[in-house]
Amino acid sequence: MRLRGLGVVLGAALALGCFAAPARALTLDEALTLAAEHRPALDLARARSDAARAALRERRAARLPTVTLSAGATRMDDPAQALFATLSQGRLTAADLTPPEALNHPGPLTDLTAGVTVHQSVFAGGRIAAGVRAGRAGADAAAAGLEEADHAARADVTAAYWGYVLAREALGVAERDRETARAHLDLARQRVAAGAAVQADALAARAQLARTERQVAERTRDRDVARVGLEAAMGVEALPSEPAEALPGDTVEVAPREVLVERALSRRPPVAAAEAGVRGAVAALDGARGAYLPEVALSASAADHREALSGESGQVWQVGARARWDLTDGGLRRARAAEARAGVRQAEAARRLARQQVRAEVVSAHSLLQTAALRLEAARTEAEASGAALAMTRDRYRAGAALFTELKEAEDRQAQADLAELQARHDIAVAEAELRRAVGGPVRRE
Repeated sequence: MRLRGLGVVLGAALALGCFAAPARALTLDEALTLAAEHRPALDLARARSDAARAALRERRAARLPTVTLSAGATRMDDPAQALFATLSQGRLTAADLTPPEALNHPGPLTDLTAGVTVHQSVFAGGRIAAGVRAGRAGADAAAAGLEEADHAARADVTAAYWGYVLAREALGVAERDRETARAHLDLARQRVAAGAAVQADALAARAQLARTERQVAERTRDRDVARVGLEAAMGVEALPSEPAEALPGDTVEVAPREVLVERALSRRPPVAAAEAGVRGAVAALDGARGAYLPEVALSASAADHREALSGESGQVWQVGARARWDLTDGGLRRARAAEARAGVRQAEAARRLARQQVRAEVVSAHSLLQTAALRLEAARTEAEASGAALAMTRDRYRAGAALFTELKEAEDRQAQADLAELQARHDIAVAEAELRRAVGGPVRRE
């Protein structure tokens, strides 16, 4: 009985421990994985890619023969239709032709038909092949769009993730300053009561506490806004757990700028999509030119005619070839060919523009990363210097050799230096993510 009671107690303790266990922290990689599953922009890009692949399959299907099955039932008394139906059923006799009244008034007749028809295009002026090439180019462009959407999602989520971490760290600095201000207010009151300080010091300490409380409220708001931004970037309604990674503290050694530009031009999805656009435009032009050539197709069909399902049947078949050549169409083909030529020029211009934009994005992101690295180095130097100055001012203030205003100024410089270092570390992380997006892959020196 005691053992059973002990088991119940242990089970309850374990259950309480499970409920009290903190949620596992959300890492950046997990945030990126969730974004890949839930981000609407990625779902849209996937749907476009699926549609483009389906369109390619549709155009490829034009190369294959079409097979059509048909069945029908007709009840008639039209003399001409009745005569042909009787012929097709194989039941025509001399009595059906004489006297003439038999032809003019055959009476109601049923014709049950079942057949199969095969149609195969043999030559279409290259339009089918051009359509397939255009469809393949469209599928390639859509796939590049999906890849670019993935790169953009990774950059957006990374920026939002580190933005939230920065806001949370800045809130921590504000909360630390508030606790320090409270301690200063207590100390100032004690010194005023002991006659070692004037009332102005206590008033200044109270004003400083009010200022830090306002900063805590503002930083709390910034953190909440950053959280919503991270949720939106990930495509979720609420974060599954709290991000816990610290801002990176080291700068990255990236490849030279021109090397990164060459990488980007060879792998960025917008460039690939622009190349696919040129191929698609050229294929459309080939298809428009093919409209000037004739079409040739083969067809074959077989059918069964009978008056009743169990009655006598007649089988018929036919095989043929058809050629069609439109000699004039009022200038329609000429207009379509001119439109296709303009489409090729547009696609080529879009390709040049895409390459220029990619180059500009890489140069800008590379410059931002280098600038952020310099700011981080300067911020660390400033934080170290302000920390040493604050320690000296605190010692002097405790010894009565420094005014409270001097201490407050030293603490403000320390807080600003800490925030500057956090901001620089954030900027490096975001700039590296943006450079990876601009390059379309790794950016570190090989």
